[in-house]
Parts: sequence; C-alpha cells; structure tokens
Amino acid sequence: ADGWPVLRALGRATPAKGLGVALEAVAALRDGGFGLRLVVGGEVEPGLPLPAQVAALGLEDRVTVTGWLPEEAFFLHLRAADLLHALRFPVAGESSGTLARALAMGTPAIAYDFGPAAEYPDAAVAKLPFGPDPAPALARALPALLADPDALAARGEAARRHMREACGVGASAAALAEAALAWAPFPSGRG
Repeated sequence: ADGWPVLRALGRATPAKGLGVALEAVAALRDGGFGLRLVVGGEVEPGLPLPAQVAALGLEDRVTVTGWLPEEAFFLHLRAADLLHALRFPVAGESSGTLARALAMGTPAIAYDFGPAAEYPDAAVAKLPFGPDPAPALARALPALLADPDALAARGEAARRHMREACGVGASAAALAEAALAWAPFPSGRG
C-alpha cells in the first residue's frame, strides 16, 4: 500500500541465507529514510532466531515472515519480488534452486560475487562483493538497484534470456556432452 519496493528471501530460512545481513540493511535503510519491505517466504529452520532479530531491530512493520509456502504461493512470491535476496554463505558448490527459478521467471536478484552465483552474467544478477561486514554494502547497493524500475526490468529480462539460452535442456545437454568428451574422449574412429 505504501509503494515501497519489496526484497524477498525465499526458500527454507537457514543461517546460510544471510537473513541477518538483510535485516541489518533494512534497518540501516529505514534509519536513512529509505522505504523497503523484506518478505521472508519459507519455513524457518528451528532454532533460527529470526523473529527475535526482527524485534531487536524494530522491523516488525517492514519485515514479513510467511512460514512455509505451498508451491503456487512460492512462485507467486518469486514473481512479485522487486528483487530477490540470494546472499548465501557458506556455499559448498551447490547452486540455488530458488535463484535459478527466479532468474528463469525474470525476477532480478542480488547475490555475492563468489561461488555458483558468481557464474551468472552481471547483467542478470547484481553482484555484491563478499567481505567481513556485508550489511553496509547491501544497504548501499539496494537503493540504487531499486530506484530504477526500468533497469530492474532490464536485469530481469537479461536473467530470463540467460536462463533460456544457457540453462535450458538443450544447452545443458550440449555442455555435459562437451565436458564428458573433454574428460574421456572417444578413441579415434569411434564416436
């Protein structure tokens, strides 16, 4: 109702999702007069002190925690995001299914510039350098990203295009075949 942009963190809420970083950035932006809402959509891991963090920062009016979302609601949240929060740390080499789905739907995202997320084109994913205190960097990056809806839409379209061209079934099969041949080429005369 207030017209503020919405940052969404979707999927199971775990310590690796960087939600504390997002909460600190939302609080800093509030203190600087920038209106922003954060929606955490997904089951909260038992023991994760998310409600206590929200309360400690006084963000009850800016943060919504939905709890577990059925598939249809999850995809509606992905589509309704102005920007997806995908700041995962640590990573163990895995790709984020939520990030891939968001990009395929044309939802722009912000992620750390390392690990699997760093492999996405800069035009598709806003990259945040990873450092010892990421919340201030996120608080600086968000207003610039969210202030230009046309640039966000272009980023979302670049994300959708990249996912269709580079991550579709045909492209994935061709990349796997190329990697397999590079690893263990067929002997001459076979193939």
